[in-house]
Amino acid sequence: MYKNKIGFRAEGYAGLSTGTDKDTYSPTYTASNYKTNTNYYSGGAAIDLLFFPSKNLGVSASLANLEYYHFTYTSTYTANNTNQAHNNGDNLTFSFINNGLALSVFYVFGGK
Repeated sequence: MYKNKIGFRAEGYAGLSTGTDKDTYSPTYTASNYKTNTNYYSGGAAIDLLFFPSKNLGVSASLANLEYYHFTYTSTYTANNTNQAHNNGDNLTFSFINNGLALSVFYVFGGK
């Protein structure tokens, strides 16, 4: 922080998501039964610019974001238990201001 007015903030984050979808049809259409599994995880880091117009009131603006995510998708037809679709992927993204400017206002309790 420069003169307790302006500075930078760095933060990390992580996420995990998993899901299952199962569709079962009447005995006439059992070949159409399927089950889908989806897994997704991500992590990244962000840098924000901070400004304190007063002692406890702050404003932040997103400057940069670095994110990695991985996903896996598997769809299985349950009537014959064969994999019909399997997909996975990785993505690495870096954005610097031009990916949308996010502003926030916050209040700090306590402090010096």
